[in-house]
Amino acid sequence: MGRCASVTNVGFPRIPLLKNSSIAIGICCFVFTIVFYFSTHLTSLGSLMTECSPAAESTGQYQQYLLWTLQAPSEKDSIQASQVAHHASQTDGQKNVKPAKGALPVPKIPSKAAQVAHDATIKLQYAINSSKISRIEGPNLFSMAKHISTFARLLEAILADDSIDRRSFLDLCERYFGWWKPSTTTHLPWEAQNHTTGIVLTAGQGNMKLAAHAIRTLRNVVNTTLPIQVAYAGDDDLPAHMRKEMRALDPKLELINILDHYDENVAGLRSGGFAMKPFAALACSFEKVIIIDADTIFMQRPDEWFEEDAGLKQTGTLFFHDRAYGGRKTTDWVKDLFKESGQKPSATLNSSMYWQEELEHQQESGVVYFNKAIPSAFMSLLFTTYMNTQNVRAHLYGQVAGDKETFWLAAELANIPYAFHRSYAGIIGPISANAEGVPEICSAQPLQTDLNGRPFWFNSGLMEDKTNADNRQYANLTHYIPGGASEQPVGGWRFIHGHTFCMGRSTEMMSSVKDAGLEEVATRLIAEARAVDEMFEATPHGGIGA
Repeated sequence: MGRCASVTNVGFPRIPLLKNSSIAIGICCFVFTIVFYFSTHLTSLGSLMTECSPAAESTGQYQQYLLWTLQAPSEKDSIQASQVAHHASQTDGQKNVKPAKGALPVPKIPSKAAQVAHDATIKLQYAINSSKISRIEGPNLFSMAKHISTFARLLEAILADDSIDRRSFLDLCERYFGWWKPSTTTHLPWEAQNHTTGIVLTAGQGNMKLAAHAIRTLRNVVNTTLPIQVAYAGDDDLPAHMRKEMRALDPKLELINILDHYDENVAGLRSGGFAMKPFAALACSFEKVIIIDADTIFMQRPDEWFEEDAGLKQTGTLFFHDRAYGGRKTTDWVKDLFKESGQKPSATLNSSMYWQEELEHQQESGVVYFNKAIPSAFMSLLFTTYMNTQNVRAHLYGQVAGDKETFWLAAELANIPYAFHRSYAGIIGPISANAEGVPEICSAQPLQTDLNGRPFWFNSGLMEDKTNADNRQYANLTHYIPGGASEQPVGGWRFIHGHTFCMGRSTEMMSSVKDAGLEEVATRLIAEARAVDEMFEATPHGGIGA
């Protein structure tokens, strides 16, 4: 071997390496180990930089992350490590040998969940420090979608490992979603004390009678046992005397002033209308929540679907399709949105009739199921709520009809799994004939069927035409046509006016409500609506009375 250089400037005397080859080999191995360790850990920074813009304090933040991965265990962990070492020595037959005083503790290796949590935390910190995400000035959907996806991983990790410090997660929630102000009754997955299931709807002066129909038929006709909460936007939306009358509908009814849960300057709920629904679902006390419109009417109990629907059990979400109607193609805007971002549609979206046939609407949001115990479903609901904040919805509602598309679109953009009921909306009403003598069903009530194709629920209430105050006729619920799952109905939909559509080409397409075993239910629904209306008419101001 030739001569080798000596090691200098490290506080050691000059050592001839030829004479001390074992020392040289040891030093080389040590240096190689350090280089290998950091090269493997720096991959986190590489992936981080591809997603987030660089921040001024980025170097310091990543150094903190490396310190966390290298940090020595706490005093408690050191004691536990000593106990483990002591126990191991005993099992080796060395019962009298104790760990040497001052020996280094056994390093504590973070759990996989802890590693995921810290990685996600740093990505979110980078993003928030390099943007103005806390100021919602307009929609930046794909940027927020990436953050929501990261939040979902972070939440899943901290729920999987109780030892993970949650302070960073809570701080990030405050910084990203400062407009949301959870109360002591809000169900939060990381503070879950109960596991209740319930129904939430929004009501105000304008739709109080419709809401009354929904509440009384849920209780007295389909006999749901689920608690019901009604959300309203302050006294102007639902005055105190009307809240008293709402409680008279159901002694167990709970009311939520939605303004107590959000920054009104951002949420804009006083003029929210449809937008209030996701806010109400997020604010409610239920872990498993069924969000319904005020004019949604059930023909069967909604209670058991959390246990019966496979897609809902797997994803924590269940959405229902709208009519398979051509109309205005909202798909044009959605496809442009994906094209601009470079993101590909999920298999769920790509295989849907909405996407393939370019329909006007994908979702009918008259009923939406969320299991907030599933982290991805919870974050999807939070993203939906963001989409319905004042400035964001001002842009979105020009592209889609109200809140209805924001539920599935939030999950889709964030790459979060979601589930749709397999069939599109059908129709329920009386059989009639068009000008050519072709039999059809015409009504304002789009129908959703259960897993066996029987009527489950419909929208637009129990009046023949809820938009026409002069029309006091109740809906005629005698026949129905189920919606299809993969193709538009024969003859398609025919739009008449307002909310009224016609569907059908022959009586073979139509089924009898009686044959479905629901004739008595249909009769009782109308009877309950009449009773509620009589209570309203019996009071001077059109309310229910004390």
